[in-house]
Amino acid sequence: MVKDRLAELKSKSKYANYNQDDAVQIVVQLSKSQEEIFQNLEKLEADLGDEICRVGVLFRIKNTQFLVIRDDYLNVYREHEEFISYYEQRIMSLMKLEAKAMNYNITDDEALEQLNENQMSPFVANLLEETERERQKLRDMMTRHSQLEALEKSLMEVRDITTSPSPVGAFEDQDAPDSSNTVSYSLPGWSLGTLSRHRWNTTTAA
Repeated sequence: MVKDRLAELKSKSKYANYNQDDAVQIVVQLSKSQEEIFQNLEKLEADLGDEICRVGVLFRIKNTQFLVIRDDYLNVYREHEEFISYYEQRIMSLMKLEAKAMNYNITDDEALEQLNENQMSPFVANLLEETERERQKLRDMMTRHSQLEALEKSLMEVRDITTSPSPVGAFEDQDAPDSSNTVSYSLPGWSLGTLSRHRWNTTTAA
């Protein structure tokens, strides 16, 4: 039932159609685009001409365009790197929370290693195992509870037998002229004081 529930939740997630190969292709495309932009910047710098020709209005226009484009590229690249760094830190934090929820403890280095290996959710596979282990613990506790209840019931029955009042006169010798001939019987319901008193009376009578 837990497995079916996990499958249902996964199907409703917005990442249900997520494919790891798509992410790899996006990274490749980004790398290719960055390389193309860098080559275009080098080409623009080369179009500025030699240092001897870098005079006049035309040079200043080209130089201004080049500097603006280069600064824009560096700003975008810097923002991209900051976003990637934030994304990785966020993913590692979520992985550590997930590990903590599954009673695991991982370090930042371990989380980064799993992230580099594209192990975005390494502990989900252990969820069913953890659930079954906890269910077994619960079954053991219920079994032990039943055993303790049965033991308690037996002890209560023994207590009721040993503490129930029994008429002393029913076990006395009816033909005896006085209480000095009292016969001692060790029966359930007699307290230790009663047994000791009757044993002492019997010994005295003898």
